[in-house]
Amino acid sequence: MTRPRIFLDSLPEPGEARIIDESQSHYLKNVLRLKEGEGIVLSDGRGTECEAVVSFFSGSSATLTILNRTARKHPFVPIILAQSIPKGDKMDAIIRQVVELGVSRIIPYRSARSVPRLSADKGAARVARWQRIAEESARQTGRAHIPEVDSILSFEEMVRTSLPYDACRLIFWEEEREAGFRETISSLRKTAAAYCLIVGPEGGLTADEVRLAREAGFRSVSLGRNVLKVETAAPAVAAMLQYEIGGLGRAAEEETPEEGS
Repeated sequence: MTRPRIFLDSLPEPGEARIIDESQSHYLKNVLRLKEGEGIVLSDGRGTECEAVVSFFSGSSATLTILNRTARKHPFVPIILAQSIPKGDKMDAIIRQVVELGVSRIIPYRSARSVPRLSADKGAARVARWQRIAEESARQTGRAHIPEVDSILSFEEMVRTSLPYDACRLIFWEEEREAGFRETISSLRKTAAAYCLIVGPEGGLTADEVRLAREAGFRSVSLGRNVLKVETAAPAVAAMLQYEIGGLGRAAEEETPEEGS
């Protein structure tokens, strides 16, 4: 069972006490139903964690005592998802599920057939919401690193955004007839330092968009005969990729005690 955890911007040293605010205290006491003396994991969302115990609850706050600090390595291979913004609240579910499946960065983008057209203010508010969902999903699944949700980009900006060197760049296109996803991954996984996956909107990607992506170094691949719904495609792709590169069924991330812990 995953240990309960909360994220904090900065972490105390072993032996120190930390008073947490009302919202975090409410979560521990009323949602998780933790009692005094029970354990909790504190994480900074960047790979460092502390084991702590609840010393006592007092009014709207709680005091935690820090036992140790550990550093957890980043996931096996970074997976970056570029997802066209779908209708309604489908993006919420997509982000929640792909974070569970180990995606480390999410780039929302506008494509030619995207239905939502968000103003700058609404777009920024939506990104902030998606970042909160990513953090919540990371917390629930025991991840030590919070995935980053980028600002919304146009398709052209997205294919030219900064990516890790030697990243395997794939764009999923239902009209691709030659290159399959599994075969492509099998031929590239030994040299890939990261993976960047482009998933399109409800109406699919245009031929011009696929051309632009290819010019930027992406390979177009097919997922097979079935055309997946937008809310199914990204989680399915993330799960299949994790399976192919050995990210599913592996032991937990290695923990290294910090010096002096």
